[in-house]
Amino acid sequence: AVMSDQPLVLQVGPVMPSLAEALATGFAAERLPTDPAERSAYLAERAGEVEVAVTTYTVGVGTELMAQLPNLKAVVLF
Repeated sequence: AVMSDQPLVLQVGPVMPSLAEALATGFAAERLPTDPAERSAYLAERAGEVEVAVTTYTVGVGTELMAQLPNLKAVVLF
């Protein structure tokens, strides 16, 4: 259940299964689609709600994606 008082956490790319499970159960977390059309549609609808991005060092969150997330407050690398 997504709680409206929790920040939206965006998972960018694959992460360890244990981390993905923790994000899903403990946070309002969603995974950024990998398909370019789905990604564009997702960002058009939800980008303004994302406050935290979780990713890995190998995937990262580039400046282009950061520019599309106007309320991004933190990028967490695992």
